[in-house]
Amino acid sequence: MNIIKIQLNHTENLTLNELSSPFYAEIGEEYDLSEEEVEEFFTIESQLLLPNATFVTIFLLNFPELELRDQTPEDLMKSYLNTLQQKDSVLSIVKTNDSVLFERAQQYYQEIIELEMEIRNVLTYIFNSDERDIDKKLLSYFDIKPQVSYKESETQSLFENIFFHVLFSDYSKFTQPKQLNDKQIINILRDSSIQSFEDFRNQLLEDSIEGISIQRHQDFLLSLVERLANIEKMRNSIMHIRNLSNNVIMGYKRAVETFENEGEIVEKGIKDSIRDFWSQEQTTLKQDTWLALAQSQIRKVVITPIEPRNGEVIFCTNRDHYDFELEEEYAEIDSLKADLIPYLLEYVQVRDFDPETADFAESLSEMVDSTLQAMVDEQQQDEP
Repeated sequence: MNIIKIQLNHTENLTLNELSSPFYAEIGEEYDLSEEEVEEFFTIESQLLLPNATFVTIFLLNFPELELRDQTPEDLMKSYLNTLQQKDSVLSIVKTNDSVLFERAQQYYQEIIELEMEIRNVLTYIFNSDERDIDKKLLSYFDIKPQVSYKESETQSLFENIFFHVLFSDYSKFTQPKQLNDKQIINILRDSSIQSFEDFRNQLLEDSIEGISIQRHQDFLLSLVERLANIEKMRNSIMHIRNLSNNVIMGYKRAVETFENEGEIVEKGIKDSIRDFWSQEQTTLKQDTWLALAQSQIRKVVITPIEPRNGEVIFCTNRDHYDFELEEEYAEIDSLKADLIPYLLEYVQVRDFDPETADFAESLSEMVDSTLQAMVDEQQQDEP
Protein backbone atom coordinates (compact mmCIF):
# COMPACT_ATOMS: atom_id res chain seq x y z
CA MET A 1 0.00 0.00 0.00
CA ASN A 2 1.01 3.61 -0.65
CA ILE A 3 0.28 5.86 2.31
CA ILE A 4 0.45 9.62 1.88
CA LYS A 5 -0.42 12.07 4.68
CA ILE A 6 -1.34 15.58 3.50
CA GLN A 7 -1.94 18.83 5.36
CA LEU A 8 -4.24 21.23 3.57
CA ASN A 9 -4.71 24.90 4.47
CA HIS A 10 -7.96 26.21 2.97
CA THR A 11 -10.70 28.83 3.35
CA GLU A 12 -13.90 26.82 2.74
CA ASN A 13 -15.32 23.46 3.67
CA LEU A 14 -13.96 20.58 1.58
CA THR A 15 -15.83 17.29 1.58
CA LEU A 16 -14.26 13.86 1.27
CA ASN A 17 -15.69 13.66 -2.24
CA GLU A 18 -14.05 16.96 -3.21
CA LEU A 19 -10.71 15.63 -1.95
CA SER A 20 -11.04 12.30 -3.75
CA SER A 21 -12.54 13.36 -7.09
CA PRO A 22 -9.24 14.66 -8.57
CA PHE A 23 -7.64 11.34 -7.68
CA TYR A 24 -10.52 9.47 -9.31
CA ALA A 25 -9.91 11.51 -12.45
CA GLU A 26 -6.30 10.30 -12.44
CA ILE A 27 -6.88 6.54 -12.03
CA GLY A 28 -10.61 5.72 -11.91
CA GLU A 29 -11.39 4.87 -15.49
CA GLU A 30 -7.94 3.43 -16.24
CA TYR A 31 -8.24 0.87 -13.43
CA ASP A 32 -12.02 0.41 -13.62
CA LEU A 33 -12.62 1.92 -10.16
CA SER A 34 -15.83 3.66 -9.13
CA GLU A 35 -15.88 7.07 -7.41
CA GLU A 36 -17.02 5.34 -4.21
CA GLU A 37 -14.08 2.91 -4.33
CA VAL A 38 -11.60 5.73 -4.81
CA GLU A 39 -13.22 7.74 -2.00
CA GLU A 40 -12.52 4.82 0.35
CA PHE A 41 -8.79 5.46 -0.16
CA PHE A 42 -9.23 8.73 1.77
CA THR A 43 -9.49 9.27 5.53
CA ILE A 44 -9.74 12.67 7.22
CA GLU A 45 -7.73 12.66 10.42
CA SER A 46 -8.55 16.16 11.67
CA GLN A 47 -10.03 19.50 10.69
CA LEU A 48 -9.13 22.58 12.70
CA LEU A 49 -9.95 26.28 12.63
CA LEU A 50 -6.88 28.54 12.68
CA PRO A 51 -6.70 32.01 14.34
CA ASN A 52 -6.79 33.65 10.90
CA ALA A 53 -10.21 32.05 10.21
CA THR A 54 -8.80 29.55 7.69
CA PHE A 55 -8.87 25.80 8.14
CA VAL A 56 -6.35 22.99 8.30
CA THR A 57 -7.42 19.56 7.16
CA ILE A 58 -5.10 16.60 7.62
CA PHE A 59 -6.04 13.54 5.58
CA LEU A 60 -4.58 10.19 4.56
CA LEU A 61 -4.52 8.85 1.04
CA ASN A 62 -4.07 5.09 1.28
CA PHE A 63 -4.12 3.48 -2.16
CA PRO A 64 -2.96 0.04 -3.37
CA GLU A 65 0.11 -0.71 -5.47
CA LEU A 66 -0.87 -0.08 -9.07
CA GLU A 67 0.89 -1.19 -12.23
CA LEU A 68 1.16 2.31 -13.59
CA ARG A 69 1.61 2.40 -17.33
CA ASP A 70 2.98 5.81 -18.17
CA GLN A 71 3.88 7.37 -14.81
CA THR A 72 5.54 6.62 -11.49
CA PRO A 73 3.74 6.79 -8.11
CA GLU A 74 5.63 10.06 -7.52
CA ASP A 75 4.27 11.49 -10.79
CA LEU A 76 0.76 10.31 -9.94
CA MET A 77 0.85 12.07 -6.56
CA LYS A 78 2.30 15.25 -8.02
CA SER A 79 -0.39 15.37 -10.71
CA TYR A 80 -3.16 14.81 -8.13
CA LEU A 81 -1.86 17.48 -5.75
CA ASN A 82 -1.37 19.95 -8.61
CA THR A 83 -5.03 19.51 -9.52
CA LEU A 84 -6.10 19.89 -5.88
CA GLN A 85 -3.98 23.04 -5.63
CA GLN A 86 -6.07 24.66 -8.40
CA LYS A 87 -9.15 24.87 -6.15
CA ASP A 88 -9.83 28.50 -5.24
CA SER A 89 -10.25 27.69 -1.55
CA VAL A 90 -6.88 25.88 -1.23
CA LEU A 91 -4.08 28.05 0.16
CA SER A 92 -1.29 25.49 0.58
CA ILE A 93 -0.60 21.76 0.41
CA VAL A 94 2.18 19.91 2.21
CA LYS A 95 2.95 16.19 2.19
CA THR A 96 3.90 15.36 5.76
CA ASN A 97 4.30 11.62 5.27
CA ASP A 98 4.98 9.75 2.08
CA SER A 99 5.55 5.99 1.98
CA VAL A 100 6.57 6.19 -1.68
CA LEU A 101 9.36 8.62 -0.79
CA PHE A 102 10.22 6.57 2.29
CA GLU A 103 10.71 3.33 0.37
CA ARG A 104 12.75 5.07 -2.28
CA ALA A 105 14.89 6.90 0.29
CA GLN A 106 15.36 3.82 2.46
CA GLN A 107 17.14 2.01 -0.38
CA TYR A 108 19.62 4.86 -0.79
CA TYR A 109 20.05 5.42 2.94
CA GLN A 110 21.03 1.82 3.59
CA GLU A 111 23.66 2.14 0.88
CA ILE A 112 24.92 5.44 2.33
CA ILE A 113 25.26 3.90 5.81
CA GLU A 114 27.38 1.10 4.35
CA LEU A 115 29.51 3.63 2.44
CA GLU A 116 30.02 5.78 5.54
CA MET A 117 31.14 2.78 7.58
CA GLU A 118 33.60 1.87 4.83
CA ILE A 119 34.96 5.42 4.76
CA ARG A 120 35.49 5.26 8.54
CA ASN A 121 37.22 1.95 8.01
CA VAL A 122 39.61 3.54 5.48
CA LEU A 123 40.29 6.61 7.65
CA THR A 124 41.04 4.47 10.70
CA TYR A 125 43.52 2.46 8.66
CA ILE A 126 45.15 5.55 7.14
CA PHE A 127 45.78 7.24 10.48
CA ASN A 128 46.94 4.00 12.06
CA SER A 129 49.40 3.75 9.15
CA ASP A 130 50.57 7.29 9.99
CA GLU A 131 51.00 6.27 13.64
CA ARG A 132 48.63 9.05 14.69
CA ASP A 133 46.45 8.92 17.79
CA ILE A 134 42.83 8.81 16.67
CA ASP A 135 41.42 11.17 19.27
CA LYS A 136 39.93 14.65 19.70
CA LYS A 137 43.34 16.22 19.12
CA LEU A 138 43.43 14.70 15.65
CA LEU A 139 40.13 16.40 14.84
CA SER A 140 41.52 19.76 15.97
CA TYR A 141 44.51 19.30 13.64
CA PHE A 142 42.07 19.27 10.72
CA ASP A 143 39.82 21.99 12.16
CA ILE A 144 36.94 19.58 12.72
CA LYS A 145 34.64 19.85 15.72
CA PRO A 146 32.77 16.83 17.16
CA GLN A 147 29.02 17.22 16.74
CA VAL A 148 28.18 16.04 20.24
CA SER A 149 29.96 16.01 23.57
CA TYR A 150 31.33 12.58 24.35
CA LYS A 151 33.86 10.79 26.51
CA GLU A 152 36.56 8.94 24.61
CA SER A 153 36.51 6.13 27.18
CA GLU A 154 32.81 5.54 26.49
CA THR A 155 33.42 5.59 22.74
CA GLN A 156 36.24 3.07 23.12
CA SER A 157 34.04 0.83 25.26
CA LEU A 158 31.64 0.68 22.29
CA PHE A 159 34.57 -0.13 19.95
CA GLU A 160 34.05 3.13 18.08
CA ASN A 161 36.36 6.11 17.52
CA ILE A 162 36.20 9.84 16.79
CA PHE A 163 35.09 9.27 13.21
CA PHE A 164 31.69 8.28 14.63
CA HIS A 165 31.30 11.83 15.99
CA VAL A 166 31.81 13.97 12.89
CA LEU A 167 29.52 15.09 10.11
CA PHE A 168 29.56 13.35 6.76
CA SER A 169 30.86 16.61 5.27
CA ASP A 170 33.88 16.47 7.59
CA TYR A 171 35.41 13.40 5.94
CA SER A 172 36.83 15.43 3.04
CA LYS A 173 38.54 17.80 5.52
CA PHE A 174 41.07 15.13 6.41
CA THR A 175 42.85 15.94 3.16
CA GLN A 176 44.12 19.28 4.51
CA PRO A 177 45.31 20.10 8.06
CA LYS A 178 44.48 23.55 9.37
CA GLN A 179 47.06 26.23 8.75
CA LEU A 180 48.83 28.46 11.26
CA ASN A 181 46.82 31.64 11.78
CA ASP A 182 48.18 35.21 11.74
CA LYS A 183 48.38 35.39 15.52
CA GLN A 184 50.49 32.23 15.74
CA ILE A 185 52.88 33.50 13.06
CA ILE A 186 53.21 36.89 14.80
CA ASN A 187 54.03 35.13 18.07
CA ILE A 188 56.85 33.26 16.32
CA LEU A 189 58.21 36.54 14.93
CA ARG A 190 58.13 38.06 18.39
CA ASP A 191 60.04 35.15 19.88
CA SER A 192 63.46 36.49 20.96
CA SER A 193 65.08 33.15 20.20
CA ILE A 194 64.35 33.63 16.49
CA GLN A 195 67.56 35.21 15.19
CA SER A 196 67.45 34.42 11.49
CA PHE A 197 65.15 33.46 8.64
CA GLU A 198 66.36 29.88 9.05
CA ASP A 199 65.25 29.96 12.70
CA PHE A 200 61.88 31.34 11.62
CA ARG A 201 61.49 28.70 8.92
CA ASN A 202 62.38 25.86 11.28
CA GLN A 203 59.92 27.12 13.90
CA LEU A 204 57.16 27.32 11.29
CA LEU A 205 57.82 23.73 10.28
CA GLU A 206 57.86 22.63 13.90
CA ASP A 207 54.57 24.34 14.74
CA SER A 208 52.82 23.34 11.50
CA ILE A 209 50.52 20.38 11.63
CA GLU A 210 51.43 17.43 9.48
CA GLY A 211 48.93 16.10 7.02
CA ILE A 212 48.71 12.51 5.86
CA SER A 213 52.29 11.39 5.26
CA ILE A 214 51.74 8.50 2.81
CA GLN A 215 51.14 10.08 -0.59
CA ARG A 216 48.97 7.30 -2.00
CA HIS A 217 46.63 7.67 0.99
CA GLN A 218 46.42 11.43 0.53
CA ASP A 219 45.74 10.99 -3.21
CA PHE A 220 42.97 8.53 -2.49
CA LEU A 221 41.14 10.86 -0.09
CA LEU A 222 41.53 13.78 -2.50
CA SER A 223 39.91 11.68 -5.24
CA LEU A 224 36.81 11.25 -3.05
CA VAL A 225 36.14 14.92 -2.26
CA GLU A 226 33.76 15.74 -5.11
CA ARG A 227 31.95 12.41 -4.82
CA LEU A 228 31.48 12.82 -1.06
CA ALA A 229 29.76 16.16 -1.72
CA ASN A 230 27.21 14.52 -4.04
CA ILE A 231 26.58 11.70 -1.58
CA GLU A 232 26.04 14.26 1.18
CA LYS A 233 23.35 16.00 -0.89
CA MET A 234 21.47 12.72 -1.10
CA ARG A 235 22.05 12.04 2.60
CA ASN A 236 20.71 15.48 3.57
CA SER A 237 17.64 15.07 1.38
CA ILE A 238 16.87 11.76 3.07
CA MET A 239 17.58 12.91 6.62
CA HIS A 240 15.36 15.98 6.15
CA ILE A 241 12.72 13.86 4.38
CA ARG A 242 12.79 15.95 1.24
CA ASN A 243 11.81 14.93 -2.25
CA LEU A 244 14.67 13.30 -4.12
CA SER A 245 15.12 15.49 -7.18
CA ASN A 246 16.49 14.14 -10.43
CA ASN A 247 19.64 16.26 -9.97
CA VAL A 248 20.27 14.80 -6.50
CA ILE A 249 19.71 11.26 -7.75
CA MET A 250 21.93 11.67 -10.82
CA GLY A 251 24.70 13.31 -8.78
CA TYR A 252 24.50 10.48 -6.27
CA LYS A 253 24.65 7.81 -8.95
CA ARG A 254 27.65 9.48 -10.59
CA ALA A 255 29.39 9.45 -7.21
CA VAL A 256 28.57 5.88 -6.27
CA GLU A 257 28.33 3.87 -9.47
CA THR A 258 31.02 3.07 -12.03
CA PHE A 259 30.14 4.24 -15.53
CA GLU A 260 31.30 2.43 -18.64
CA ASN A 261 31.11 3.23 -22.34
CA GLU A 262 31.51 0.36 -24.80
CA GLY A 263 33.20 -1.73 -22.14
CA GLU A 264 35.64 1.03 -21.14
CA ILE A 265 35.45 2.53 -17.65
CA VAL A 266 34.71 6.25 -17.98
CA GLU A 267 34.53 7.07 -14.29
CA LYS A 268 34.83 4.87 -11.22
CA GLY A 269 32.27 5.12 -8.45
CA ILE A 270 33.21 5.42 -4.81
CA LYS A 271 32.41 1.77 -4.04
CA ASP A 272 34.83 0.49 -6.67
CA SER A 273 37.37 3.13 -5.63
CA ILE A 274 37.32 1.85 -2.04
CA ARG A 275 37.71 -1.73 -3.26
CA ASP A 276 40.65 -0.61 -5.42
CA PHE A 277 42.19 1.16 -2.42
CA TRP A 278 42.25 -2.02 -0.37
CA SER A 279 43.48 -4.04 -3.34
CA GLN A 280 46.35 -1.61 -3.89
CA GLU A 281 47.26 -1.67 -0.20
CA GLN A 282 47.24 -5.46 -0.27
CA THR A 283 49.45 -5.51 -3.36
CA THR A 284 51.83 -2.91 -2.00
CA LEU A 285 52.19 -4.35 1.49
CA LYS A 286 51.40 -8.04 1.31
CA GLN A 287 55.05 -9.21 1.05
CA ASP A 288 56.13 -7.01 3.96
CA THR A 289 53.03 -8.06 5.88
CA TRP A 290 53.77 -11.75 5.39
CA LEU A 291 57.41 -11.32 6.48
CA ALA A 292 56.39 -9.33 9.57
CA LEU A 293 53.80 -11.94 10.56
CA ALA A 294 56.33 -14.70 10.00
CA GLN A 295 58.89 -12.85 12.11
CA SER A 296 56.41 -12.52 14.97
CA GLN A 297 55.66 -16.24 14.67
CA ILE A 298 59.38 -17.09 14.95
CA ARG A 299 59.52 -15.16 18.21
CA LYS A 300 56.59 -17.19 19.50
CA VAL A 301 58.07 -20.53 18.49
CA VAL A 302 61.68 -19.98 19.52
CA ILE A 303 62.01 -19.62 23.29
CA THR A 304 64.17 -16.98 24.88
CA PRO A 305 66.40 -16.85 26.82
CA ILE A 306 68.67 -18.96 24.63
CA GLU A 307 71.09 -20.90 26.75
CA PRO A 308 74.67 -21.57 25.49
CA ARG A 309 75.97 -25.09 26.17
CA ASN A 310 79.56 -26.15 25.65
CA GLY A 311 80.18 -22.98 23.65
CA GLU A 312 77.17 -23.57 21.36
CA VAL A 313 73.94 -21.61 21.22
CA ILE A 314 70.95 -23.83 21.94
CA PHE A 315 67.58 -22.80 20.52
CA CYS A 316 64.53 -24.26 22.30
CA THR A 317 61.08 -24.38 20.73
CA ASN A 318 57.77 -23.65 22.41
CA ARG A 319 55.30 -26.43 21.72
CA ASP A 320 52.40 -24.26 22.92
CA HIS A 321 52.67 -22.27 19.69
CA TYR A 322 52.95 -24.88 16.98
CA ASP A 323 51.68 -28.20 15.78
CA PHE A 324 54.44 -29.19 13.41
CA GLU A 325 57.49 -31.43 13.21
CA LEU A 326 60.01 -29.24 15.01
CA GLU A 327 62.71 -30.48 17.36
CA GLU A 328 62.62 -29.45 20.99
CA GLU A 329 66.20 -28.14 20.76
CA TYR A 330 68.51 -26.95 18.00
CA ALA A 331 72.26 -26.43 18.36
CA GLU A 332 72.70 -24.78 14.96
CA ILE A 333 70.91 -21.87 13.32
CA ASP A 334 71.01 -23.61 9.93
CA SER A 335 69.21 -26.71 11.18
CA LEU A 336 66.56 -24.64 12.96
CA LYS A 337 66.14 -22.50 9.86
CA ALA A 338 65.72 -25.59 7.65
CA ASP A 339 62.72 -26.65 9.77
CA LEU A 340 61.36 -23.17 10.43
CA ILE A 341 60.88 -22.20 6.78
CA PRO A 342 58.48 -25.07 5.91
CA TYR A 343 56.64 -24.38 9.18
CA LEU A 344 56.20 -20.67 8.33
CA LEU A 345 55.10 -21.47 4.78
CA GLU A 346 52.43 -23.74 6.22
CA TYR A 347 51.05 -21.55 9.00
CA VAL A 348 51.54 -17.91 8.02
CA GLN A 349 48.91 -16.74 5.54
CA VAL A 350 48.17 -13.43 3.87
CA ARG A 351 45.21 -13.19 1.53
CA ASP A 352 46.09 -13.42 -2.19
CA PHE A 353 49.79 -13.87 -1.50
CA ASP A 354 51.77 -17.03 -2.29
CA PRO A 355 55.10 -17.05 -0.41
CA GLU A 356 56.26 -20.23 -2.15
CA THR A 357 57.68 -18.46 -5.16
CA ALA A 358 61.27 -18.40 -6.31
CA ASP A 359 61.66 -14.62 -6.15
CA PHE A 360 60.45 -14.58 -2.53
CA ALA A 361 62.74 -17.36 -1.26
CA GLU A 362 65.71 -15.07 -0.79
CA SER A 363 63.71 -12.49 1.18
CA LEU A 364 62.33 -15.24 3.40
CA SER A 365 65.77 -16.72 4.02
CA GLU A 366 67.23 -13.31 4.89
CA MET A 367 64.37 -12.56 7.29
CA VAL A 368 64.82 -15.86 9.17
CA ASP A 369 68.60 -15.33 9.41
CA SER A 370 68.27 -11.77 10.66
CA THR A 371 65.54 -12.63 13.16
CA LEU A 372 67.43 -15.54 14.71
CA GLN A 373 70.65 -13.54 14.82
CA ALA A 374 68.84 -10.63 16.45
CA MET A 375 67.50 -12.97 19.13
CA VAL A 376 71.03 -14.20 19.83
CA ASP A 377 72.30 -10.60 20.01
CA GLU A 378 69.48 -9.60 22.35
CA GLN A 379 70.30 -12.55 24.60
CA GLN A 380 73.97 -11.60 24.76
CA GLN A 381 73.12 -7.98 25.58
CA ASP A 382 70.89 -9.10 28.43
CA GLU A 383 73.61 -11.25 29.98
CA PRO A 384 75.34 -9.60 33.02
